[in-house]
Amino acid sequence: MHCAHLPSTICPYSVAKGDISETFHFDVRSGKVAVPPQIESAFNWSLSPDGSERAIILYGSSQDKIQLRSISTGQTCDLVVKGWNGLIGVNCTDDGKRLLVSWHNFQRNIALLNVSLDGKAAVLLKSSNPEVWHAIPSPNGRMLAIAEAGAPKNVWQIENF
Repeated sequence: MHCAHLPSTICPYSVAKGDISETFHFDVRSGKVAVPPQIESAFNWSLSPDGSERAIILYGSSQDKIQLRSISTGQTCDLVVKGWNGLIGVNCTDDGKRLLVSWHNFQRNIALLNVSLDGKAAVLLKSSNPEVWHAIPSPNGRMLAIAEAGAPKNVWQIENF
């Protein structure tokens, strides 16, 4: 589940059903759910700050691209992140102009990328810790919360990304 920033009142949430994911959208003021759901073989997604689209990394793709899908129409376009096959996690920055994307080569190497909407990637963090999954930016865009699975719990601060 991920809710857009005000004044938007949209909150999408996904339900996994085997290899597919159904994403529903509801309005927090009215409680109404938009039907039908958007269906994809989703791996990970993030909502743009204004609630207009989701950035999605799909199962079964080459995982070097991020699908941008309109919340209202379902139309999609692909954002290719050249040279980074193995994308696993995505979060939109608070200004909606960049994506924080995690990459894993399954040989114990990870990277956290700062990806512009034209697909250019800058490395924020590289590590041999395979447990780093994704990063969530603070509302002011100055700090990141980095999610790790099963690793020692450390706090890192990256400024001016």
